[in-house]
Amino acid sequence: MIKNSTIRNKKLTLNFTRLGKDINVSLYGGEVPHIGAISIGHINNAGAVEVKSYGLPTHKEKDIAEYVTKELTTKLNCTITLSCGIHFKDIAKDEISLVLKDIEELKEKAILAMHVS
Repeated sequence: MIKNSTIRNKKLTLNFTRLGKDINVSLYGGEVPHIGAISIGHINNAGAVEVKSYGLPTHKEKDIAEYVTKELTTKLNCTITLSCGIHFKDIAKDEISLVLKDIEELKEKAILAMHVS
């Protein structure tokens, strides 16, 4: 489990589990952790990264899930599944920037940890 402090004394958490050479990831946190979007990424037969994503209606995590999945798939060269659910009530634009910065830090820490495990 990798945790990173974020706004409003809440946490963002990124957990991962190896499934053979593939990796299952959960990225969640804020005031109401949940599942709002999912993505799966893999290296296709042409050697390119391909990502498919689904976001639940009224949830805004799809872009985050897709970005993190693409980055992990590219840098780790394996199939990645990712579920994402982050909620802060009435979040302000400056707070969104802080959350995105924290997600970027979590992603980089996760890449290092996944290379080691």
